[in-house]
Formats: sequence, C-alpha cells, structure tokens
Amino acid sequence: MSGDGPGQPEAAWRARVRPSLGALSPYHVPPLPCKSKLDANESPFQPSPELLAALAARVSTAHLERYPDPNASGLRQAVAEHLGQAPDRLSFGNGSDELIGLLCQTFAASQQDGRPGAMVYPGPSFVVYRTAGLAAGLEVVEAPLTDRFAADEEALFAAIARARPNLVFVATPNNPTGTRWGRATLERLVERHPDTLIVIDEAYAAYGGESHLDLVDRAPHCLSLRTYSKVGLAALRLGVLVGQPEVIYEVEKVRPPYNLGLLAQLGGALAIGPYRHELEAHVAEVVRERERLFAAMQQMPGCEVFPSAASGSPSGPRAKMTTSWGRSPPCSPRPGPAARSPPAGGRGRAPTGQVTAAPGCCYRLRSGILSGRPAPVPEPDPPWPASSSPMTSRTSWSTSPGSCRPKATPAPRRATARRR
Repeated sequence: MSGDGPGQPEAAWRARVRPSLGALSPYHVPPLPCKSKLDANESPFQPSPELLAALAARVSTAHLERYPDPNASGLRQAVAEHLGQAPDRLSFGNGSDELIGLLCQTFAASQQDGRPGAMVYPGPSFVVYRTAGLAAGLEVVEAPLTDRFAADEEALFAAIARARPNLVFVATPNNPTGTRWGRATLERLVERHPDTLIVIDEAYAAYGGESHLDLVDRAPHCLSLRTYSKVGLAALRLGVLVGQPEVIYEVEKVRPPYNLGLLAQLGGALAIGPYRHELEAHVAEVVRERERLFAAMQQMPGCEVFPSAASGSPSGPRAKMTTSWGRSPPCSPRPGPAARSPPAGGRGRAPTGQVTAAPGCCYRLRSGILSGRPAPVPEPDPPWPASSSPMTSRTSWSTSPGSCRPKATPAPRRATARRR
C-alpha cells in the first residue's frame, strides 16, 4: 500500500476528505518580485500619509490583548453610511471570499428529492464560487458566457431551470471579463426565482458606475456582495454582504466570531469614513487610465480589445476588468506552438491561433482588458521611452526591475480572477 512516508501504510484519514475536493488544488499565489504588480487588481495608490498617521494613532492606543469588537461597530457605522443601509443589513467577512464560503455553507440544504443542493454562476468568473460550492457539498453548475464574453441570459436561465439551485452568483462587472449584466436581466432573475438566493457580486461596482442595492430592498432572496479590496484596502481584507435582516441573521449563525481583525476595523472605519474622498479620487483616476488604455490599445494593429466596466488599467480583467493578454514592452510576439494563450470563448478555452514570446519577453494574463492575439512582427521592437509608452509609470506593465524576463509561473487552467 502506498503511504505518506517510506514503509508507511496509506493514511486512513484520506477517506474522510470530501470527494468533491479531489479535483481542486490549494489556492496558490506565486511571488512576483516586479516593479508594478497588476495580477491581483489591487489599487496602484497607497493611502495618504494623513490616513496612515491617523490609523497609527488609533493602533497605538488599542488593546491588543483583547479580541476585536465582534460586531465591528465603528466600521459597521461607516459602511452603513457609505452604502445607505441600516447597520443590521450588513455582515462582514475577511474579504468577500469568506462571505462566499459562508453563503454556500448557510444555504446548502439538500433538494426535496434528496439530491445535493446546487449553485449556478456564469463562467468564466470568480474562481472562489466553484471552490466554496464544492467545499460546502453543493453541485456546481457553470452557465457559459457568449463567445464575445457577453452575458448570456438564455444560458443562465436554462442552467437554473435544470439545476434548481440553492444559490446563483452573478458578478457585475464580471471578473475576469469586465462585462456587465443588464439591469433588465437582473430584475428578471430576481423576480422569476423567488426560491433561490440571488447573490449579485458587485466587487467592482465602484469602477462600473452602477449599483443594484435597490434590488436587495425589493426582494429578501436578493443579496449584494461588496469588497473594499479593489479600491485601495486590499491588505485589510474587508468584505461586506448586504441583505435584509432575516437573511443576514442566518448567515451570522455560521460567521466565525472575531473574523475581522482590529486593523481591518480601525483602518476601514477611517478610510471609508473621514478619508473616503481619497478612495473615490483614486477610483476616478483608474477609470480615466482604463479608458485611455482602451483607446490606445485599439490603435494597435492586429489587436482586438474588449471594453471593460471593471478596474482595468493596463492590466486587464481585474482592475477589476476584463483580462488582457498583454505583452511587456519592449517585446513583440512571434508565431509559436500552442503554449500559454489567452482564454477564448465562454468557457475559457484557448484560441486556435497562439503566440509565444520573443526572447526576453513576458506574457501574462492580466485583469482589465481582454486583448487578443497581437500581430506577429519579424523582430522585437526597440525599447519604448517612458514618455512615449501607452502606459504611464502608474500603470506600467508588470516586469521585474530593469527587465521583462519571463517569470517561471504555471499557466492558469482557465480565466479566473484573483482573491479579494
């Protein structure tokens, strides 16, 4: 028998692992020692010295020997005012990742015929939906987007009719494509499925300029999922679930006590409260750069660019944006064998025409704008002066200092988004 060590029998505990986890791997984030890190769609802006000084002053008088406020009272008040919600309509998570897991745990009841509960989401989309659903024992069903990465209402509603899911997750703007779901589609989704929890993931709402919080007011089975990671507070791991009080009450039953640490509570209360204008200014700057990048990339020969309503700067889907399969200057693609290629089609398949990097080039799946197959050229382009590059230093490509050498990181199996 094979075992965990030389001469050891196979560990009996392996039989206790949920079978649905067999196809999963741990969520691995490789180290990226680069000048501008874009793969996780974090904000490029640091908090102001004034905000950091205010946070330091509060931390200096905090009682670190005590557990943090289990109700996150100060933060709760700031977020309630920001979102225009009553405090009892909010549940907080260590990032929205944790809240997705809590929702799957809370609403994982078996179906009336004894089959396991199910969840549906359009794909490609945020990878944590699938992971959290499988971990909770749910059947996971992915409804494909169109071959143009657009929302496909017919495919989504057909998947719901077949699976009769407990939960439906819809990200708008979607991650990693940056595309939106139309308001009319979301209204029909909520109205036609009163027995299903409809979770509208608005992680990139600040960049898309739309909010669907009013649907939460109209229907108790509709929830809004938010995160402050993408607007400049990623290190605080601050996710928010908005719902009617009776639904939030059920989620609170499985939320771990003290899941939001002291720094997240103090920093979030400051950044979302008296220093909110900083976050809003940074979001506005990213949106301007996103549109500038979109216009510049449209002028690149042989490059198709998809518009994004997410945070896309020169990175791609996440900003949150559509994914950009971009190149790091001063590199040019050459025709090559099927290697790492940008996903295509609604289910993340690789396209038929593929490219490999010229010597010294680095291809990387980026979040923000999904750009496809640049036209091959015979020789690498000369280095771009910083003043003439389509990307400013604020939105520069992710390369190691002084070079754009390829990083030895494994290619993702599908177009999915980073943790938030």
